[in-house]
Amino acid sequence: MLDAIDIKTLILAGKYDDLSLLSEQTELSSNIKNSDLIVFDNLKHNLLVGKDIGKIVDILIKFYS
Repeated sequence: MLDAIDIKTLILAGKYDDLSLLSEQTELSSNIKNSDLIVFDNLKHNLLVGKDIGKIVDILIKFYS
């Protein structure tokens, strides 16, 4: 069913996320044709907290532009 998604998809993942496991995010990315997976090595589930917020905002702005 995921292979039916045919639009640009951005998947952001924290390497140490214990709610949405990296293995699940990797599987999503491999099953969605036009997806990009970006993994943040020092984050858990809440990507918008901490020192990487500026980097994440830049990624989102670029994706939505």
